[in-house]
Amino acid sequence: NSGFLHIYDPDRIMTPLLRTGKRGEGKWKRISYDEATSLLAQKLRAVVERSRGEHRPE
Repeated sequence: NSGFLHIYDPDRIMTPLLRTGKRGEGKWKRISYDEATSLLAQKLRAVVERSRGEHRPE
């Protein structure tokens, strides 16, 4: 039943948020889903590029 409480919680996050301050400061900016997806893709590409040399099959 607690899962339903999250759905109807008036404080639940309804849009993507981007942290604008340091971790723990609670500073956030609303962004579009397109912007959030683009930022996520950039971060994932960077991780793949950094780890590419570490995980090559032999």
